[in-house]
Amino acid sequence: MSRFRDESRWAFTHHVSTTEFLSVERKTGAHAISHRGQHLDILIEDRKSPATLVVFHSAVAPKIVTYPVFSGADLARDLDINLVSISDPSIAFPGANLAWHLGNTTIGPLRPVMAPLIHHALASLSTKRTILFGASGGGYAAAHFAPDFPNCVALVVNPRLTFRAGLGDQLSSYFELCHGMTTTEELSPELEKQLKPYGPASIAEVTEKDMNYRLAIYQNLGDARFLKHQVLPFIEEVGDRSGVSLRLNVDDFGHKAIPGKLLREIILSLAVEPELGAALTASRFYKPVDSLRTALAEFPRILKSESVLARKYSVLQQQAIKTRNTMRQQTNELNKELELVRHELIEVVESGRRELAVASTSDSRLRSQVESAQAIIAELTRENYRLLNTPSRLHRFVNSTSMQRVRRIIPARIKRKIRTRTLRIKANAKSPTWS
Repeated sequence: MSRFRDESRWAFTHHVSTTEFLSVERKTGAHAISHRGQHLDILIEDRKSPATLVVFHSAVAPKIVTYPVFSGADLARDLDINLVSISDPSIAFPGANLAWHLGNTTIGPLRPVMAPLIHHALASLSTKRTILFGASGGGYAAAHFAPDFPNCVALVVNPRLTFRAGLGDQLSSYFELCHGMTTTEELSPELEKQLKPYGPASIAEVTEKDMNYRLAIYQNLGDARFLKHQVLPFIEEVGDRSGVSLRLNVDDFGHKAIPGKLLREIILSLAVEPELGAALTASRFYKPVDSLRTALAEFPRILKSESVLARKYSVLQQQAIKTRNTMRQQTNELNKELELVRHELIEVVESGRRELAVASTSDSRLRSQVESAQAIIAELTRENYRLLNTPSRLHRFVNSTSMQRVRRIIPARIKRKIRTRTLRIKANAKSPTWS
């Protein structure tokens, strides 16, 4: 599946290079920056707010057939804060839905190119609080770019934090589509070496002890796969570093989005609270160990919440089964009706074929009769023409033995008419006036 470029939704300003983009103050709107044959797309919205939300989108649904893709516009508008939204250029590659804002063979590693562009956009907005935001694959990008933005906070929701586990075929698909490499699903040492210029295999590698930014991780406890393969291994690796905060919450089963109301409350707190640490604490982000301890202390409530979710899931499952059975029954009934209609159609078709055969036979006979009649008429016409146009033949016919025989048996009155007609014919035959 290939996407096509569509700029109709935004007012775009085009730039011939990154140098040209960096040379002037930027204005609100979408910007397309040409770089090595591709576009680097940035959406800037200035609401004169001291806080700016920098958004990295996650995987793009296959049903979305256009690019660029800008996320976070509704979120920033609802909170009345500035927005800088980044569209991953790799989604322009056919079939690429997720590329973690790493880059590709055309433009090379994305972070060294994109980070200065984001800095320039932030400078034009006079930002005092920068919030890098991403969920899932976008969470990896926000955490990856964060070291380039001192004093920022990277809010990552149910994020991918490592490529060493829980990937499926996503990484191999990325390398195949964006780098033309055939790989296995596992991150081998050779593949990790290829990945390194574009991004770390684990975010823990760029999370230093003396961090110049804050990393706030929000994880849904109902998302068992990401909790097991992403967050817990990351916390185990980074320990209790001062720049890392964690909030564990029960939202729903599976890799689902954070509730919109809760997300807005968290971002608003981070945007308006003067002291960032206090804002994180107010939003229930704690040191990883404290967050795990809090989760254990609230385990009964979590179990109750999970029980409620489980009951809701059970009810939904029963409703789904009931709906499925009803649909099966309706489908069976519909199939029976269709079978009856099919038999009726077969009968109609066969009857039509028989009538057509009879009609064809009758038509053939009628056609034969018409042709015979036409032949007789044609022969009579030809014979009449010969009689009228050949006086000697007409003369012989009038004086023939047959004509004499006819004269003897017809009445005298008719004879006189025939005699008069005969004399006239003879006179005409001696001096013809045929035209």
